[in-house]
Amino acid sequence: MSPEFGGDEPDFSGQRDVIILETILSCSALNFVRNRLSDQDLMTVTLAALPVIKNAGFDYAEIYLREVKESELGLLLTAAQEQGLKIQSVHYCKPLLKREMARSIDLLLRSIAASVFLGASLGVLHPPAKCGMEASLEITRKLLDKVLPRAEEQGIVLTLENLNGPGYFALLGKLIEEFPSPSLGITMDLKFLHASGNTMEEYFRALGTKVVNIHVNEFRGNLVDSRGRRQYPPLGVGEVDFEELSRLIRQYRYSRVLTLETCLNEGRERQELARARTLMLGLGKGE
Repeated sequence: MSPEFGGDEPDFSGQRDVIILETILSCSALNFVRNRLSDQDLMTVTLAALPVIKNAGFDYAEIYLREVKESELGLLLTAAQEQGLKIQSVHYCKPLLKREMARSIDLLLRSIAASVFLGASLGVLHPPAKCGMEASLEITRKLLDKVLPRAEEQGIVLTLENLNGPGYFALLGKLIEEFPSPSLGITMDLKFLHASGNTMEEYFRALGTKVVNIHVNEFRGNLVDSRGRRQYPPLGVGEVDFEELSRLIRQYRYSRVLTLETCLNEGRERQELARARTLMLGLGKGE
């Protein structure tokens, strides 16, 4: 069942033990990317990942679009359809908002159109990083002014992902308050949330009705190792309390999307996907 976004505020009184069984389980194709790839190699890895994702039991996928190339969109859609896999969400180019504003707007509009072509319901956008919270707020605000009406017209829920830094929680809250559209939501990334010193309960309490995608991953003290490489610990061996996440999912009746976004060890993809899917299945059932 596809999730419904927006709508009235839910009444949580007396509903702390509600069990949610219809959460969508999705898997990111970025799980198969282990280093910086050219556009061509990224497409090759993505196409190869789709049957592995399907064979692991996932019916939904999140794909990453660095650029929008019409020839590649057809390949992606055909490959997903052949697997019986729905592209649920599209993660847009991560440094998209580091560009000149007109170019950012153009790429994002084309990315939204590509999402519609691929049959996706969600788009994932990174607010700009490393430019200060006030600058990030202003840049994202200008972009949403231009782009959000198009997302509304095309039926795409544009989601802002929290990144590393204590200011992102406040930034997301301000943007959600300023743009009260059912076509604007939140992708809650667990590793960045923990790295920022926030708690899952803070996010659910303040933004719960707008969280429509959760990047399920792990955090173990630092985002990078001693060599500066991003760490992706296996689920359940770090600081993320998945029992607490399960409790919050049931308390807040979260029935949107859980997207596995980690990095799989080469040669162990199938085993790790199966283990992660089992953990994700249990989150909505209190297991």
